[in-house]
Amino acid sequence: KPGTYDRASDSYSFDRAINPSQDLQRGQFTVDEASNALYIRLPQGQTINQANIEVARSEQLFRSREPNSNLVLRNLEFAHAANRYHRNYAFGAVDIGGIRGLSELKSPQNTVLENISVYDNSGPGVRLRYTQNVTVRDSDFARNGASGLFTEGMDGILFQNIDAQYNNWRGNLGNYRGWAVAGIKNARGQNFTADNVNASYNYAHGYWHDVNVKNTLFMNGIAEQNSRHGLFIEVSEGPHQFINSISRDNGSAGVMINTSPNVFLQGNYIANNGSGQDFEGEQLNNGIDTGDGEIRVGARTDREEINPELPDIVDNITVIDNVIENTSARTDNELVDIYSN
Repeated sequence: KPGTYDRASDSYSFDRAINPSQDLQRGQFTVDEASNALYIRLPQGQTINQANIEVARSEQLFRSREPNSNLVLRNLEFAHAANRYHRNYAFGAVDIGGIRGLSELKSPQNTVLENISVYDNSGPGVRLRYTQNVTVRDSDFARNGASGLFTEGMDGILFQNIDAQYNNWRGNLGNYRGWAVAGIKNARGQNFTADNVNASYNYAHGYWHDVNVKNTLFMNGIAEQNSRHGLFIEVSEGPHQFINSISRDNGSAGVMINTSPNVFLQGNYIANNGSGQDFEGEQLNNGIDTGDGEIRVGARTDREEINPELPDIVDNITVIDNVIENTSARTDNELVDIYSN
């Protein structure tokens, strides 16, 4: 039900009241906060005794904390968790990792997520924190209420052949598509490799490195039709490499480089993206908008509030052999032909 999400209070208010008897279509449901009631209008021909009605009860479907090393999750599905949307980086439906500040010897190591599907959860799909040597392969994270996959404080992680699509549906209902949500978001950490990652159609950013992320590679990937930036690097010293990838038809910039030096772009196709507007209304200084928002570069004026030791300039940006366009809509075949040439 459309409304507004308030980040400070972690509360959601509806834009208008719904009259269940008049507004609900067959198969829909709604909540009446005034009477603390849940209303359901059944599909045509069903009675309440015939209907199979599922209600989510568990906030987490799988949780592992330090020092659980050598963990493998394979050939599993995780859906319909009743996890919170955001407060204090809400738990993922699948929640794995250590605690910030632990020594490396106590951090979990050697985690594998392979052929898993995490979908249709109320909050984040997967949250990985402060773990070393992680592989996420042949998996998908779709239609989660917040980010599809969120990592923090990782050291050594491989994303290979994964999809993160249509995430942040719950935030989108509250017109909340920016801070802390993406198809895939990585906060802090180092040594990231993303190979054949599809972060598209999210009601947020596509693929995002944020705050003190080092030594990353994104290759053979795609970020398209996200409501915000396709590829986003923020307040992170790098180096960051984006190679042989596609970022197109996103609502804001195809590539946003925000207060992050040492970025290398080669062999990418970046096209038909939005205006590259400032992130969450923040003012950017030293901003350069190249190609109508296809690649946007700037420095955050509130950088010192985040961490005064982080870089306050954008420097050492290398752009080689990319195709950068902002034209009318094309068919997929035309885009592939341009990209291959």
